[in-house]
Amino acid sequence: VITQILEGFRKKNKALEAEAKARTAAASVPAGRSASSAHRPPSTDGDRPRAATSGDVKSASTASAKRQSSHAPSASSNGAAHSRRVAVMVVPAAITAPVNLWNVAQLLRDKQWVSPVELKQGGAPKPSIIKIEHTFEDGSTCMFDVIENPLKLKPPDWSNVACVVVQGNTWQFKGWPYKSEADLFTKVLGVHMRTSDEQPNQLVKNWNVQKYVFSKEKVRQHDVAVTVTSFWQAVHKFLLVHKPHLVSRPELDQSSLGFLASLATCAPSMVRTHAGMRTWVAVAVQFSFDPLLALSPRVHCAL
Repeated sequence: VITQILEGFRKKNKALEAEAKARTAAASVPAGRSASSAHRPPSTDGDRPRAATSGDVKSASTASAKRQSSHAPSASSNGAAHSRRVAVMVVPAAITAPVNLWNVAQLLRDKQWVSPVELKQGGAPKPSIIKIEHTFEDGSTCMFDVIENPLKLKPPDWSNVACVVVQGNTWQFKGWPYKSEADLFTKVLGVHMRTSDEQPNQLVKNWNVQKYVFSKEKVRQHDVAVTVTSFWQAVHKFLLVHKPHLVSRPELDQSSLGFLASLATCAPSMVRTHAGMRTWVAVAVQFSFDPLLALSPRVHCAL
């Protein structure tokens, strides 16, 4: 499987190189002259000026229009720039929740927890949406829209809901297009965060969600950093399995392709041992190369 994919990459690169050479050759011919006219013998009339004809005026206006259109942004290029999928993360709306729109940016970006109550009392505004772009450990990235009211989403946008930070009340999910909490947490990553001085939520204990506990004391901010790191790892793993269309992977360079090609020959023997299987999974994660995981069902089990 890997050999076929790598061969496809090589063919694509050769086609791109041939196309680049063709463009370079075309650019070497002066504008307004074709390849055949470039070798045409000089006219016997010398440099004698001639009167401009209607054809000359039409050609000049056409060339000017082409130059202007080449500098104007095209609709297709703008559409491509905005074609990237954005994941949706939902946080509680209550001010008493440990994580909400008041402090989620400081938590997930800076790995620092600030009390939302203190932020509100200090006059900090509550944003309606927060955009966070996160780079995972393997170099892949994902853009998140953090909101508190997903009922404003359009029906197609629900497929982009990747994570929900639960507060511990079922009314948080009222009106959501899921049959039950069990159905919700099979399609969306559920996360529950609480501080160490809070009692565990009895309802959350029965939910299939990731549970995190951290200290809100400033002298133990390293607890927050560890929690946030574990959170992003869980989000990354969930996205790769359930919503890979939301993850943007870096393109493989030639050195990476060569490395994968050399490993392709020994892959079947590697996955026969437990240590080799872990190594192969690490390679797949490092290069975000999903077809590698299809080499052995045992690799899927390891994940």
